[in-house]
Parts: sequence; C-alpha cells; structure tokens
Amino acid sequence: MRCDVIMQMGTAKYGVRDAAGNLSEDRLRAIAAHPQVRMFEVKLAQGAKPGKGASCPRQKSQRRSPPSAASGRRASISPNRHKDIGNITELGQFINRVREVTGRPVG
Repeated sequence: MRCDVIMQMGTAKYGVRDAAGNLSEDRLRAIAAHPQVRMFEVKLAQGAKPGKGASCPRQKSQRRSPPSAASGRRASISPNRHKDIGNITELGQFINRVREVTGRPVG
C-alpha cells in the first residue's frame, strides 16, 4: 500500500532544522528523497496558543532538539512564528527556497 505524505514545517522546524535550529537544506533534501513525500507545508504560527508558541516539557521531548547533558533530553519551546519570516516578501522567499531545494510543491 502506498500513501502520500505532506511534510509539515512548524515554527520550530522540527525534523528539517540544523543543530542551531535553522532550516537545513540537507534535511529537506533527505526528506524529499522519499517518494511518498508529495509536498511540503509551512505552518505559519502556533494556533493553539496565539502569541505564546508551544512548550514541550523535557520529560516528553523526543524531537530533534539538542539533548541536555543530564537526561539526554531537554524542554523544547516552539516559537509563536517563524523567526526567518517577518513579512510577505520573506514568506515568498522561504517558500521558493523550500521548493527549489526539494523539487516539491510548497503550501
């Protein structure tokens, strides 16, 4: 059975970021290489907590965030917006960058 996958990129860019939390073109290429991944979707904000972002406590954190020395995991804060998208022009540039790197549609 084959299914189509839409890779969502939230404000913290989990799964597609580098160690510094920036968008990783290498990670984008690796994900786009999977034939099931049909497109990428940019989530513009944290809708559940407007203006606050989202918090994932250390005990539950299993995402690609740098581990703390003590537990191997650390709390992860998802910002309330993309730090590299501040206006409509930057949004267009971000979408074009993801499209060019992945060769996939971006919404």
